[in-house]
Amino acid sequence: MKMGATHGSRSITSGAAKWAGSRARPIVRFAGGALFLLMILLPAGGWMLFGGAVKNARNRGAAEGKDPHPSLPRLEVRFTLGLVLFVLVVINVGGWLFYEKARGYMENANGRRLVSWARAAAAQVDKERLYRFVPGDESSAPYAEEAEKMRRLRDEAELDNLFLVAPYQGSLLDTRPDIPVGWSNPLVELESEDLSPLWAGEAVRLPLYEIEGEPFQGVLAPVLEEGELRAVVGADASARFLDDLRILRRALLLTALLSLVVAGGLALFVSRNARRLVALQGEIKDAERLAALGTLTAGLAHEIRNPLAIIRASAELLQEEHSGGTAGDRFAGEILGEVDRLGGLLEGFLDFARPDRLEKKRIDLAALADKTCRRVEAEFRDRGIRLERDIPPETTPVDLDPLRIEQVLLNLIWNARDALDGRGGRVEISVRRRRRAPSSAIRTSPAAGRDGFVEVRVADDGPGIPEEVRDKLFDPFFTTRKRGTGLGLSIAHGIVQGHGGYLFVESDRGGGATVGFGLPV
Repeated sequence: MKMGATHGSRSITSGAAKWAGSRARPIVRFAGGALFLLMILLPAGGWMLFGGAVKNARNRGAAEGKDPHPSLPRLEVRFTLGLVLFVLVVINVGGWLFYEKARGYMENANGRRLVSWARAAAAQVDKERLYRFVPGDESSAPYAEEAEKMRRLRDEAELDNLFLVAPYQGSLLDTRPDIPVGWSNPLVELESEDLSPLWAGEAVRLPLYEIEGEPFQGVLAPVLEEGELRAVVGADASARFLDDLRILRRALLLTALLSLVVAGGLALFVSRNARRLVALQGEIKDAERLAALGTLTAGLAHEIRNPLAIIRASAELLQEEHSGGTAGDRFAGEILGEVDRLGGLLEGFLDFARPDRLEKKRIDLAALADKTCRRVEAEFRDRGIRLERDIPPETTPVDLDPLRIEQVLLNLIWNARDALDGRGGRVEISVRRRRRAPSSAIRTSPAAGRDGFVEVRVADDGPGIPEEVRDKLFDPFFTTRKRGTGLGLSIAHGIVQGHGGYLFVESDRGGGATVGFGLPV
C-alpha cells in the first residue's frame, strides 16, 4: 500500500491543497500576466523597430534629394529580426526557468511545512507507549487513544496522513484505517541509500507521486533518542499547487507556439516588405539615371538633329548630281544610311530617357499579340523561320497602351529572330493567364497583379542566353550585337513597368530561350 491512500474523511480538495494553491496562485497569475504582456509588446516592438528603420531609410533618401521610399538597408533588417528573435528566446527560456524555480520553491515550502508537522506529531504522542504496541493491539484502548491524537493533529494541520514507523518493527501507528501494527510500509525502506539521512537525524522529502491523478508530497522525520534512530514519523499531503503550475506550463507552451508564429510572421512581413522596398530602390535608381540622361539627351538632341538635317540634305543633293551608279551616288547613299541610323539611335535615346505618357485602353492582349504576329509573318517566312502561335480564343482584356505594348512585343520578336542568326528555326508566341509572376521575373512591379496577369511569351530554339548575360539584358546600353544600341529591352522594361507588369528571361543549357512579359488583369 502507498502512503497517502484514501481515508474516510479525505476529499480531493484537502486543506493542504488549499494552502498550497493560495501560495501558488499569485505567482501563477503574475507569470501569466507577464507572458501576456510580453506577447502583446513583442509584435508591437518589432513593428516599431521595423517602422523606425524604414523611416530612417526614408529620411536619408529625402536628405539626399531622392524619392523618400528607398529600400530598407540589409543591416537594419538583420538587426530588427535578430533583436526580435533574441527577445523571443529570452521570453521562452526565462519562462521555463521561472517555471522550474516556482515549482522548486513550492515543493520546498510545502516540504518544510510537512516536516514541521511531522516533528510536532512526534512530540505530542506517547512514544514509550507506542514502542510497546504489537500486532493485535489495534483494537486496544491505548492504541485507539494514540490514534485519535494523531487524527486530530492530522486534521488540525490539514494533512492527508500521519504515521509512525519503527526500524525493524514496521508500522506502530497510522491514521489510515485497516493498517495493522507491524505492517511494512514500502515507502520506508530504512536500509536504502535515499533514506540514509534519517539515521543522521535529518528529515527526508519523498519524491512527488500521484494517486488516481492527484499529486501528493510526503516527508519522513526521524525520532532520535540518545543519538539513535528509534522511529520515523511520516506525513503527506495533497500537492494540488502543481495543478496551478500546470496552468503556467500550458501558458509557456502556448507562448512558445505563439513565439514561433510571431517570429515566422514577422520574418515573412519584413522579408516581403524589404524585397518590395529593394524593388522600389531599383526603380528610384533607374528614374535617377533616366532623369540625368533625359537632361543630357534633351540638350544633345537639338545640337545633333540640326547638323544631321544639314548632312542629309547635302547628301541628297550630292546623290541627285551624281546619279546613275557613279561613285558619288554610292557615297551619298552610304551617307544617307548612316544619317538615318544616327537619327534612329537618337530617337531611341529620347524614347529611353523620356518615355511618352501612356494612353491606356481596355484591349484584348491576345488579339493584339495575334495582330502583331500577322505583321511579321511575311518577313519570317522569307528568312526561313517558322512562326508558331499559341493564342487562346477567349478574350484577355487588359488596360494597356496598344502602341507601346506592340512596340515591346515587336522588340522581343526581333530579338528572337536575331538569335537564330539567319539559319532558320522556330519562334513561338503564346499568351496565357497566370495567378502570380514567375520566379524568373526581373524587376517585378510591386503594386499590381492582385487579380493575376496575362502573360505573353516569345520562345525560340536558338543557342540560348548565357547565365552571366541574363541579369544584364535589361540594363541600358548592354547588348551582345555588334550594331545594337542596348536600349531595346531597357525601353521595353520601362513600358512594361509603367503598366505595373513584369518581364522575365528563361533559357536552357541545351539551347533555346524564352523572353516575355506579364500585364496585370
